[in-house]
Amino acid sequence: MAAVAEPLAVLQRVFDRLILADDVRFADMSPKVLPQVLPFLNTRDSAVRNKAIEVLSHISKRLRPARQVQLPCGVLVRLASDREASPFLRNFAAAFLDLGLPRVTDPAARRDMGLAALEAFQRRGGPLGAVEASILAAFLAAVEDLQEAALEAGQGAGPGAIAGVEWAGAAAGGGAEGDVGERPSGGRPLAPASAVMAPSAGTACPPRLVDALVDVLLLVPNPAPPPSGLSGPRVARVTSKPPVLQGASSWAGLADLQRMKLAVLRLATPFRRFFRPWSVAPVLLAGAGDSTAEVRELAEAALRDLRDLPDQAPPQLAGWLLRCFILNRPPEAGELKDEWGGQWLARTPLDWRLRLRTVEFILKDCSEGLVHWVEQDLDHVGT
Repeated sequence: MAAVAEPLAVLQRVFDRLILADDVRFADMSPKVLPQVLPFLNTRDSAVRNKAIEVLSHISKRLRPARQVQLPCGVLVRLASDREASPFLRNFAAAFLDLGLPRVTDPAARRDMGLAALEAFQRRGGPLGAVEASILAAFLAAVEDLQEAALEAGQGAGPGAIAGVEWAGAAAGGGAEGDVGERPSGGRPLAPASAVMAPSAGTACPPRLVDALVDVLLLVPNPAPPPSGLSGPRVARVTSKPPVLQGASSWAGLADLQRMKLAVLRLATPFRRFFRPWSVAPVLLAGAGDSTAEVRELAEAALRDLRDLPDQAPPQLAGWLLRCFILNRPPEAGELKDEWGGQWLARTPLDWRLRLRTVEFILKDCSEGLVHWVEQDLDHVGT
């Protein structure tokens, strides 16, 4: 009973402080309290979990009209993407992330959020599940800030560390208003002890993220029915939690969608070296089929830059493009497990012009991979 009574007492004290706080104090307390209360949802004790939900519901109710309150979205991304956390924690963290995403105005906070989302896609352990749309929205909302970080660093983002997030009050001994001051029984740190690293030159874009960014480049305003190359689930993945770029009201219109596509392509261009260039070749190809001249020309220029690189396309790239852009078949198990992994969502056939452009790209730039893929397919038929 004592093990249950202690976290219940902690949560009750936090709840009492929040209820008594006026709007000014609440705006200061809630961003500090939120990432400390959420981990209590990991408990198996229903009384503790229910009290945590009561506190979080109160925070949510008061946050919604208080649009000036900035939430710690980088921490929320890490909590929502923690595959070892309970579904309660991950879903609540994603809900608060959705609430806080349009409010993040500080460039450093947006970069932290974007890098946390990138780390979530890089982490092994299978698909992100129901929270993936929220984490993808966090990455897309920060894509211009990540691009600026890459520019400032010269030849790519480089190994820039973001400090690990500690429990508020733990390092300082507790006592600050809004701090829970105690870690939940059996709780885990809010972030890994090691620093979160920005991608350096040579870091591959995570395959699941590549797949989603292709969908962003294929998207059109008001995508009903789904445009060529997409499907209902794919459209939902990139639009159900709409990302908002800094200063934009939405991305439903043509201008904001074009801005998003250009930002994605600029981050993926080879000279930025934010990602390993060949790992984002499918994204560049998708951009080359866009109906907007500015998007199409930027993608084509980036594809030309790929040919000037000393390294060659990985052999898996030809097979992945053939199956996913031409034959509309999911990647083979080996490709899923290795370089191009991820849960596959069916596509509708791509526009014929983009398919022709993809075939041309494969023949010119992935010929060795094409031979390797054909040989594997023939071996498969032979068996």
